[in-house]
Amino acid sequence: MVDDELTIKFRGGMADEHKLPAYAASKSLRGLSRAILIPAIYLDTGQIRHRNLENLDTELNLLAVRSGSVETVLELITHPLAMGALGALGVELVRDVAKDFIKDFIYGTIKRAIGGSTTDEIETLEASGRLSAGDMAALVDAIEPAMRDAHVTVGNGARNIVIISGGKNVITLNETTKLYLTSSEEDKDVSERDFSVASFNANTGNGRCFDYEQGRTVAFTLDDGVDAQSLQALGQSLLRYARARRLGDQQSSRVSIRYRAIRSQDGHVKKIIIYRARRES
Repeated sequence: MVDDELTIKFRGGMADEHKLPAYAASKSLRGLSRAILIPAIYLDTGQIRHRNLENLDTELNLLAVRSGSVETVLELITHPLAMGALGALGVELVRDVAKDFIKDFIYGTIKRAIGGSTTDEIETLEASGRLSAGDMAALVDAIEPAMRDAHVTVGNGARNIVIISGGKNVITLNETTKLYLTSSEEDKDVSERDFSVASFNANTGNGRCFDYEQGRTVAFTLDDGVDAQSLQALGQSLLRYARARRLGDQQSSRVSIRYRAIRSQDGHVKKIIIYRARRES
């Protein structure tokens, strides 16, 4: 059994006066609870569940509600030895190793949903194919509605929400992350530049590519008209990516991609739609 005590801290605005609008606060906590449970249950069952999140081996319990900048304390209980997905991913089933991976997986999925990045270990598992890029994309999609609910109190009782685990601030929700979740606009123009393919599921057309300008991986999906040469170029880039990261030879995995970006209102790239890919620019 693995325990992780989480503190969800609402800060600024009414929260600094030790109160929050009850409906907004309950909706935020429900959203955060769903966003934590959905990826945890995926590790437990291998399924991406949108409902029936109760009565499973994975538990998320309410321990306390504190005053101050309003704080809620939760307890996450998982059972790594019974988590079939952990073994399949090659995670060592030792208490501390498994505990760290479970936390990184949950928080990394949430960070992706709000425009951030997950850990190098998880991106390496995706690049190797042991962790399905299609499943990761589906997990992010599954928790996006929950994360929109989680932001209800941002600007409506609090300025930001901080999730603390192990004494560290692991996630911050604020106006920027709220804007990222609640707005999407597709570029009118098609762009072209180099990326490296970090993960790719040819069956679903979903994946992630490393954006050299932003210094992070960005989700992508394929346009229906993508040709066979593009699929080959993307696959070759993926094969070179893990080796390039290990040896520091980033150039070998670069591929020229023609794409249209989907952005949040503040211009942050949420996803790109790929129309064509070639080894040469």
